[in-house]
Amino acid sequence: MLQTLSSDQLQSLTYLTILLVVVVSYSLVSRRGRILQSLRQIVLWGLIIVGVAAGYNLWQGAGLSMAAMQQSTDGRSMALRRGFDGQYHLAMMIRGPSGVEQAINFIVDTGATDMVLTTQDAEKLGFGPDGLRFLGTARTANGTTRTALVQLDRVRLGTMSAACAPRERGRSSCLVAGHAVS
Repeated sequence: MLQTLSSDQLQSLTYLTILLVVVVSYSLVSRRGRILQSLRQIVLWGLIIVGVAAGYNLWQGAGLSMAAMQQSTDGRSMALRRGFDGQYHLAMMIRGPSGVEQAINFIVDTGATDMVLTTQDAEKLGFGPDGLRFLGTARTANGTTRTALVQLDRVRLGTMSAACAPRERGRSSCLVAGHAVS
């Protein structure tokens, strides 16, 4: 499990472990005569924290898992159920220049004209940061952001699949959102 953590996450884990040891040590030393009572309280608080964290993770996961898809029998249409957050979520299988299909999570915007990837998802698909040219801009509810055009090899949603061809005037079929324009 530790191999999957980034260096920032490892540093945070180390810091929190040291902090926990210091707090527990202080608590035990300050209550020398009542160590069993202190240990019981520590275990109780630990269980409360674990319960809250588990509930939070279940709630977050339920929002995405409840956004179920139903594909029609003819395979040409699909219906999405709204998630707990009021938005429509779906996971699409996308193959980029790396040649490996990756599951990418999207929020469906019925008024959008383009499919937009985060820079992290673009890197996951094999688009290196040096290869992305952020020449365009997009206006969103959160402000204006720079965008880069990319070409995807294949996009698959359920049993529906499409090979992506460049759009008119040589433009690609997907945008990568970059940094906000100030």
